[in-house]
Amino acid sequence: MTAGSPFDLLAPDYDKTFTNSTIGRILREAVWTEFESCFLPDQHILELGCGTGEDACFLARRGVRVLAVDHSLEMVAGPGGPVDHQPAVSTDADRFRSE
Repeated sequence: MTAGSPFDLLAPDYDKTFTNSTIGRILREAVWTEFESCFLPDQHILELGCGTGEDACFLARRGVRVLAVDHSLEMVAGPGGPVDHQPAVSTDADRFRSE
């Protein structure tokens, strides 16, 4: 069993307090403008630390194939998170440590 993430506690209100805040929307729009010039439909990307999946969903709506992962199962499995349509898996990053 893995330890929870500190973000698990923030997950229930994360989109309300950050993503949908004025500064959150301004930052997302700036990032998404860059994404549009960097990622093309049918490209495959891995997003580490996806949180509630806002960026992954933005890219997926544009045809980019995204594998989004986060240590906080609560962030990805929350209402509206990317797991609405995909299974959620949580594991400890130490399991991937290279020797």
